[in-house]
Amino acid sequence: MCSWGSEDIAGWIMEANNDPAISAIVLEINSGGGQVDGTQLLGEVVRASQKPVVAWVAGMAASAAYWVASQAREIVMESETTSEVGSIGVIAMHVDATKALEQEGYKVTIVRSDGSADKALFNSFEPLSEAVINDTKASLNLIRQTFEKTVKAGRPGISADVFTGKMYAGKDAIRLGMADRIGYLGDAVRRADLLARKS
Repeated sequence: MCSWGSEDIAGWIMEANNDPAISAIVLEINSGGGQVDGTQLLGEVVRASQKPVVAWVAGMAASAAYWVASQAREIVMESETTSEVGSIGVIAMHVDATKALEQEGYKVTIVRSDGSADKALFNSFEPLSEAVINDTKASLNLIRQTFEKTVKAGRPGISADVFTGKMYAGKDAIRLGMADRIGYLGDAVRRADLLARKS
């Protein structure tokens, strides 16, 4: 939405890795997640960083944001009760606006060229067929498998119980292996500095 995106942040992390004045990186995260696009790239850049990356969760790291955070060396959450992580899962939302359009006096006709029978079947102007729902679910399942595999690789001690899409507050997140400690931004910076000194 006309703001910095995953590729920009990935670029900054790579620049930080090439800057001798920078010893470690802290990512401040407060995000409900978002699109899959760019998430895998950013997570990989965080994982591959030669300099330690600590993720500090100010409010929430949900879905795509947790995908990225899980690839950091450590996750520090601001609060035991009001900071949350999780939402490990993948969804797509569809609005069938056909009846609303009919009530407003609109009739939408979609014309597809020959050979384009599968073009733009996931749209708001016609109901989803069972085939489209099944195809969409299959695509989402593939993304979810990658998401879960990536999180497990970044957080080897994570509980198998967290892969349902649920969010977890700080205290429970630490118990379930989703985060490492509670602390403020300064604590996250200190942890990053300590990790850099150990490297």
